[in-house]
Amino acid sequence: MKKNLLLFLLIFINIGIYSQTKIYDYIVNNNDTIVGIYSGNSFLDLNKKVYELPNEKINTIKHKDIIYTLRNEYFETSNDSIVYLEIFESPNNPFKSKKSIYAHDLKIDLIDDYMITKNNDTIFGQVSRSIFNKYKIIDKTGKKTHFGTKKVKEFRKDGVKFFNKKKRKVRLGDKKYGFLKLLVDGNAKLYEYSILAQNRGMGISSNNGVSMINGGSSYESHYYIENGNNFDLVNSNRFYQIIKRLLPENEKLHSKIRNKEFNLNTIFYLVKYYNLK
Repeated sequence: MKKNLLLFLLIFINIGIYSQTKIYDYIVNNNDTIVGIYSGNSFLDLNKKVYELPNEKINTIKHKDIIYTLRNEYFETSNDSIVYLEIFESPNNPFKSKKSIYAHDLKIDLIDDYMITKNNDTIFGQVSRSIFNKYKIIDKTGKKTHFGTKKVKEFRKDGVKFFNKKKRKVRLGDKKYGFLKLLVDGNAKLYEYSILAQNRGMGISSNNGVSMINGGSSYESHYYIENGNNFDLVNSNRFYQIIKRLLPENEKLHSKIRNKEFNLNTIFYLVKYYNLK
């Protein structure tokens, strides 16, 4: 009887750990897997303990379903087959780093970017975006093609897909259509829409977050959830009511929101949790 109970508890614990690693980020610290959330130069576990990065003992980080490994040697940061979670630049050379780099090797079939036109023509190459939300692709011959939502329905950049979506405007001056980055795929989908911040160069975060880019400019991130025929913007105003409408019939999830376990800042993990049902 005691052996059966112990076995049940071990299975229950392992299932719990497996579910957590499916939802949250994790680090591997001295061969121990610790579940939590990666944020900038630190990692916060589910008990609110902070792990500062870089750390020689932390050799693996999973962030938003991508696994990055620690590397301590020179790397060309322009290598198209590698994406970086964090680069700690050498002060003597802005193009190389001898310090800790958490990097992810793209699979061979994801290395090339592409765009798909509304005529279903696919062009492979390298996609880039300017600070003014202008996109272009340089194909294998070196030809440059600028594109936008009028002619392109989808593109891929660094292994991540962006879809042309008709959406609710996030503010005055925003456009009805935009390229939305697919963050979570499943029964419920989560998209990120980034737009040049109105407070450029000030580094002041909005409710949905601001990320800095070269030159001191910044992008605001806004999030949309798609679930069946429902597709809408999620913001901090009436957050709980919006989630109940877009992700219904999940009282455990709704309870976690009421208990402040999930909020707009953890929307990625919220949608992952919903998709486990």
